[in-house]
Amino acid sequence: MTLLTIGMPVFNDIDFIEESIKSVLNQSFVDFELIISDDCSTDGCSEVCLRYAQLDSRIKYIRQEKNIGISKNMKFLLSI
Repeated sequence: MTLLTIGMPVFNDIDFIEESIKSVLNQSFVDFELIISDDCSTDGCSEVCLRYAQLDSRIKYIRQEKNIGISKNMKFLLSI
């Protein structure tokens, strides 16, 4: 059972996404899952997210079918 779930909304964050993911992974607390919800990014950050999801089983990557905006993306993360 996972003790902590971290939700990370993403949209065209190529300049910061890798640093953000690494920041979560480098914490001393390791019993967590990181759920990344990509709001249809077009800048290549989806490839970074997918790569990390393949490297670490604690990361779950979800790509929205269409851009839903930050508020709905945050609500989506809270609903899962």
